[in-house]
Amino acid sequence: MKIKAVGLAALVGSMALSFALPAFGQQSVTVNLNNVNGDPIVTVGGETVYAGVYGGTSTLSGSNPGIICDDFNDNVTVGESWTATAFQVSTLGSSTNPITNVLFGSGTPGYQNVGIAAYAAMAYLVELSFKSAGNPTLQGEISEAIWSITDPGLSGTGNGTAAYNLVQQAEAYASSTGDSLSQYTNLVIYTPSTPLGKPNQPQEMWSTVPEGGAAFMFLLLAGASCFGAMFFKYRSQTGTRETA
Repeated sequence: MKIKAVGLAALVGSMALSFALPAFGQQSVTVNLNNVNGDPIVTVGGETVYAGVYGGTSTLSGSNPGIICDDFNDNVTVGESWTATAFQVSTLGSSTNPITNVLFGSGTPGYQNVGIAAYAAMAYLVELSFKSAGNPTLQGEISEAIWSITDPGLSGTGNGTAAYNLVQQAEAYASSTGDSLSQYTNLVIYTPSTPLGKPNQPQEMWSTVPEGGAAFMFLLLAGASCFGAMFFKYRSQTGTRETA
């Protein structure tokens, strides 16, 4: 009996783990740009553009957590949908999710190859932007800072500007953690699936999803509850047969 119960527990645990794993890996998603309502408008590199947190969803996030652009080279329009690969930020730079997976770590012609330290600084800024809801001025400055990391030649983001100061702040924080991304378990990067560097390529975006650890614990507890119900039912049936 005990061996069967342990085997059942292992089976349930394996099932829970198999459902939880996608939260820690990478997967193909559809990203949607729904709106830019209320987003700040900034002038960077001689262009007037929307900044901040755009109204956006994906098949991974489900709800409307918003999306943040790190790519000033390309354009998307409201109502546009595109296919991307979602990478969990906390795993970026690992053997299973190398920096070459993302747009500005791939060495794609026409795109700055910024490395893991720059993505660590961007992660800090993205999280700050999501936390700065209700402060469109700051969110606009954060977008300018992010774009100046992936495109250092942008005019209007040089020494002494708000964007420059934010980059210095982000780089200092990232450096203090050894450029670690492990804390950003709730952030994902949507890198376009279109062959990188091709005309009309969509932008690379960042977003948030429920933290993988929380999702895993929920599934684990659900599995334990399921196992408990089956175990007690089994014991009840066994007891009935033994007393018959």
